[in-house]
Amino acid sequence: MKTMKLLCLVGASVLTLALTETARADALNVSVGYQYLETHIDGVGDADVSALVLRGERSLSPLVSLEGELALGVDDDSLAGGSVNLDYSFSAFVAARVPFTGKWSLHGRLGAVAVAYDISDIVAPDLRNEWAPAAGVGAQYQFASGRALRLDYTRQEFDDADVDSASLSLNLRF
Repeated sequence: MKTMKLLCLVGASVLTLALTETARADALNVSVGYQYLETHIDGVGDADVSALVLRGERSLSPLVSLEGELALGVDDDSLAGGSVNLDYSFSAFVAARVPFTGKWSLHGRLGAVAVAYDISDIVAPDLRNEWAPAAGVGAQYQFASGRALRLDYTRQEFDDADVDSASLSLNLRF
């Protein structure tokens, strides 16, 4: 819970800074990448799964954007004699970006996530169609015009599980 509060505080601070920028940026970003998810299921243990992550981002200003993210599970994990697999997750965020050099920027994001895990042969909480708050931070490096590498950390806190995820993606700006 302390981690979520800290991420929300950082995200709100970055968002406050970003909202002072009023110029329009009307840009569309699309990214594809790999996501690693460490899922702690209460009373059962930890499962490490991975996913293909697809993200769309619409800039509202040079510093504020709306993000939609879809993660499709590609790898499962054994846990307590059964298996845990991410079927999918869908997330929506408000993100704020703060550039600190011509090529690097930091971002914070606040939003919500819906997940569907396939948990078999384990007595565990049902993690299908569950919603939770999500908060994250990350960095982006623009290596060419309209092309960037993006690294994200996101925390999701469900009633019966917590998920920490890290993703690396290629970002394309149109």
